[in-house]
Amino acid sequence: MKIRILNSNRLMLPYIFLAIMIYGCKSDSVEPTVQDSGDNVIVEGEFPEDKQSANARLFDNHVVNWDNRAHDTYSYNEAVEDFGNLRGNWREDRCFNSNGRCRVTLLKNALSGAGGNIVNIDVPDGEEYEMEYDVMFHSQFDWSRGGKVGFGFHIGDGNTGGDPGWDGNGGTLRMMWYNNNGSVYLQPYVYYKDQSWQYGDDFGKRFYINKGTWYHVYMHVKSNTGSSTNGLCELKINGQTVLSMPIRWTTNDAKRLVREITFHTFRGGSQDYWMSPEDGYIYFDNLKWSKLDGGGNGGSFPRVEAENYFNMDGVETESCSEGGQNVGYIDASDWMAYSVNVPQAGNYTINYRVASANGGGTLQLESYGGGTVYGSVNIPNTGGWQNWTTVSHTVYLPAGQQNLAIKAFSGGWNLNWWGN
Repeated sequence: MKIRILNSNRLMLPYIFLAIMIYGCKSDSVEPTVQDSGDNVIVEGEFPEDKQSANARLFDNHVVNWDNRAHDTYSYNEAVEDFGNLRGNWREDRCFNSNGRCRVTLLKNALSGAGGNIVNIDVPDGEEYEMEYDVMFHSQFDWSRGGKVGFGFHIGDGNTGGDPGWDGNGGTLRMMWYNNNGSVYLQPYVYYKDQSWQYGDDFGKRFYINKGTWYHVYMHVKSNTGSSTNGLCELKINGQTVLSMPIRWTTNDAKRLVREITFHTFRGGSQDYWMSPEDGYIYFDNLKWSKLDGGGNGGSFPRVEAENYFNMDGVETESCSEGGQNVGYIDASDWMAYSVNVPQAGNYTINYRVASANGGGTLQLESYGGGTVYGSVNIPNTGGWQNWTTVSHTVYLPAGQQNLAIKAFSGGWNLNWWGN
């Protein structure tokens, strides 16, 4: 039996997230029907001819913050410089560079595009993207009934606005804030092939929030194939998993890819009770998105949670600051084995989400039971056992269902997930 020498750094309590409650169901009788018809009517060619951004660059991996912007109006040209190709009506009168952050003003007595900002950011078509950003509602913000907020993803035709994804041609992952008799929360808002009604599903998932507080949002989507429910829809807030589920976005393979990032921030709903008698401010910062399609010529490799091994030697699991569990207490020669399906033979960029208080560790990807060694990666000092970073290498893998192992050539690191 392995004897553990406990390190006080490893005994630190995991982060405690306040005001988190994920419960409830859409049929709650105290909540009126959420309708968003007309919330995403974007007409091609809305901009004057000299403001088209069709020739702007498309970013598959990109970071946007506003630290170097002057405290002034956030112009359309600046937005194109920051985001790339935009589709929609960028409202310079409602967008502001505010002390190194993006501020969107929601106009009083107005809903949807008439009172907020609705644009889509064109990105290279891909089957898997992730994104993260920070959001804060001003300390004097009037919640009213609620609305759409922040960034999201369009798959295929990007169905929204009361146009359900039942035709199999598109879907959307976005986020709402909602005020239920003074209790305010963020919730997913999802259009997809199997949605239960005309408007977006929230799956009864909630994350309670306050004014004047920053929240970190993480979204991850992956296309499904054919008519299979093998896509992914994931939302985390402050590291807490709000929603993570397999999903069938589309049934038309010609429309299966992620095409755009949405930036939709407005009140509504379409009924007057969604309005507010006051202007309101919402702030954004530290936007980052990444296209996760597999590197080289291999296609897309699955993402595997580290704790989902079918066999191991020497390791333990523990609570993870990014949600769920991670594998820890890894010493030299420890290993974990996983069953994975490699879609086709080729080169894959394999990522590893790791943490280490000391650094100096090395992991090795190999075939289970020994034999073929595919490659190794050095683990840096990340500043703590729950301070995470991503390291990667490119390896050649054969096609098909197979058992792979991650072995600690040298220990002293934690693993949250690996793959794509």
